[in-house]
Amino acid sequence: MKTDNSNHSNTKDPFAYGLAALLDNGHRVSLPLRAIDTRFNVTGDCAEVRLQQEFEHDGPNPVNVVYAFPLPSEAAVHECVMTIGDRRIVAKVKPSAEARANYDLAQRSGKRAALVESLRDNLFELHLGNVQPGDAIRIDFSYAQPLTGIGFTRELRIPVSPGIRFAPGRAVGADGGTDLVPDAGRLARARIGSKHPDAAVFYCAGKLTGIKDLESPSHEIEEIKSANTVAVMLSRDEECPDRDFVLTWTADAVTTALSSRGDLKHVLCSVSATGLDSQEPDGREILFLLDSSGSMSGDNWIGLLEAMDLALAQLRDSDQFSIRLFNSGMHDLSDGWNTTSAANLRQAMSRLRSYEPTGGTNFTEAFAAVLGEAADLRRPVVVVITDGQFGDEERATRTARDSGVEVHTFGIDANVNEGVLRKIARRTHGTCSLVSPGQDLADKVHHLMEWLLAPSIHRIKAVGPWQSVANPPSLRNGQSALVAFRYTGEGSVPTTINIDLELADGSMISHSFPVTLMEGAAASVLATKFEVEALIDEGFENEAVKLACHRNILAQGASFVAVDDMEKVVVATARIEQANLVPASMQLSSARNRSQQTKSLQTNMGLMGFVMNPMSRDEKTHTRHYSVLSSRGGDTSQIEMRASFMASQPTPRRENQSQNLKKLASRIVCFDQIEWEQLITDYLLPWATENRVHERLLLDVFSELENFGMGREDRCRALEVLLGLLPFLKEPTYQKVEAFIDNH
Repeated sequence: MKTDNSNHSNTKDPFAYGLAALLDNGHRVSLPLRAIDTRFNVTGDCAEVRLQQEFEHDGPNPVNVVYAFPLPSEAAVHECVMTIGDRRIVAKVKPSAEARANYDLAQRSGKRAALVESLRDNLFELHLGNVQPGDAIRIDFSYAQPLTGIGFTRELRIPVSPGIRFAPGRAVGADGGTDLVPDAGRLARARIGSKHPDAAVFYCAGKLTGIKDLESPSHEIEEIKSANTVAVMLSRDEECPDRDFVLTWTADAVTTALSSRGDLKHVLCSVSATGLDSQEPDGREILFLLDSSGSMSGDNWIGLLEAMDLALAQLRDSDQFSIRLFNSGMHDLSDGWNTTSAANLRQAMSRLRSYEPTGGTNFTEAFAAVLGEAADLRRPVVVVITDGQFGDEERATRTARDSGVEVHTFGIDANVNEGVLRKIARRTHGTCSLVSPGQDLADKVHHLMEWLLAPSIHRIKAVGPWQSVANPPSLRNGQSALVAFRYTGEGSVPTTINIDLELADGSMISHSFPVTLMEGAAASVLATKFEVEALIDEGFENEAVKLACHRNILAQGASFVAVDDMEKVVVATARIEQANLVPASMQLSSARNRSQQTKSLQTNMGLMGFVMNPMSRDEKTHTRHYSVLSSRGGDTSQIEMRASFMASQPTPRRENQSQNLKKLASRIVCFDQIEWEQLITDYLLPWATENRVHERLLLDVFSELENFGMGREDRCRALEVLLGLLPFLKEPTYQKVEAFIDNH
């Protein structure tokens, strides 16, 4: 089918349609991101995660690619690798200005390069330079992540698509910035729906040890239990990265202290607060600051109403409360302070239920006003309920640090901006709770109210030749956290660590923890991450950057850069911005809801940008409707651009996955060939055809096995790799693979 290019008179401009898809000589070029694949391994209270981003360029000319993506704000990202064909280029962390200069020089010199810069604590930007026609490039990140928990419950949250952040302030310059958020233009990303033919595919699989009651409120999952290990993977062949992947479970036994084999001097302790059941005798003034902006409509608002109903029901007779709503401005819902009489509680909920979310997320001004009022109260506490989708995070967290008021944050969204909520809580000695649509709110709200009404552990310190790394958090009853310590003594490192917990009343609780060695680098890199965060919180940004570069940890002011020096290529002059998906909570089906969605997007982006409505993968031709969104102009002008094109076909990599598996298997020489061929033909390949997650798991295993020779040591290491596949297998495949391993 010939492309109708009648409305694209300026297709030679490489930036004309770069926000959504590049038109090159009248032909549509697919967006390059094909798949996001995550693998995780949970040990105790930390998870080790590998994130893969796969890019393929099908256009006739070289391009530069820009892609914004989230990572957990508390994650220690310690490895970034760019793979081009058989070449593997390991990125190095350098000060951001130096890394940017290295990348720009490589791009101008005709070298493929990658740059990863931090936009926010949990939002990053990847630049791929000089991507050539036919290139398949993979970017791998490895990071360690502390797990949140209450009592024996734990939660793992893996973000894959950023939410849409509102940027307050007056427009300045031509790059989309405002006087309050100078880099706001970099927060306004192009968006496509999950049914668009260029939407990437999301894969996720992992292993957990010593757990039970595994659930996912965000995705359909498949569990396979083996001995003390549970393997989990997505049930559906194709998921889209339009919402956080969330797992919850109950731990049978929590590992108390972990250290990495390569760095015995750093220890992570899983510290839990127990026995703090008594409440503080005096009442408190509790000020609820609730997000009523357009992005909270739908499931988020329903969750907020439920949370507030539960929270108000737990207030004591001696407490007082006030409720403020914020969107583009702030509204006093409760008309000042109220006692907790039944009539006042009913009236507050009635007013709240009659409110309809709308407008922008102008959080910081409302937050500063509330903190200023709270500072004059006798025993104040502030509770913030929001999705966190605002762009001036630094202003908000600076306001929190200087307030002296205890703040508890409660995030509700499928793509919650957890980074700013965690930092506000950390800087005010409060707590942070996160809830996704589909999760039960009752327990989390109950603990939230218990925490703000009960005493806490104020200080955590080690006894003997150990020193705290960074500033250990305060803990409430039932709350747990990972705390890092560094050995400062002489000689060998002890196999136990003693810790004192000081309560609010001055009493002490002592614990002695045995130290458990773990294979990965989680303990070491997380300790560094905690120290970097503490330096930034205290205003020592230069020292934080030096430490991050020394330990190769991604951080604010420190970036990953990788340059492929092996090949000179054509220098790209065009740029494609890889679109993010519209958040799952905003992809509404009816025409009326889609109109409301557009309004919500308009108020929350707060600056110029383009949004593409969801389109079906099955449609052969499409009419694109773009909305020019501006919070400054007031009107949303609709621009209809007709671009008929053939729906993108499956990539060769996806079509030939089975053939790739067979070819890889034939190159593996570390096992007896007859037995190996029988195993893969009769069991492993049929298992892989069940769904794409199985395919990718087996592809990873085969790719590793291909690197081993025929020697005894190689065979032992290869068997360890094959052993890692067992938790994902069911009978009879599990039994056959296990027997194969035993026989070798």
